[in-house]
Amino acid sequence: MANIELHSTKNDCFNEPIIFVAGPTATGKTEQALRIAKEFDCEIIGVDSMQIYKYMDIGSAKPTLGELSQARHHLIDYVDQGFLYFIQVL
Repeated sequence: MANIELHSTKNDCFNEPIIFVAGPTATGKTEQALRIAKEFDCEIIGVDSMQIYKYMDIGSAKPTLGELSQARHHLIDYVDQGFLYFIQVL
């Protein structure tokens, strides 16, 4: 398994820590995120550039239905293909 980076920072909006799991495709990030979600009773926000799109299941390594059922996920299968979205830091 390749290196998976874990980062933590404070969230100014809620004053709660945010844990980031980052690394290359197919290195176990989903497994790690599920363990963290279970241990800290938290939710998962996906920020993958392809997993956000509906119907793009091949080649995107989306979490399985079983994995999705283990913790609440956000931004997986969220928008239709062709929808342009932008991320902005406020």
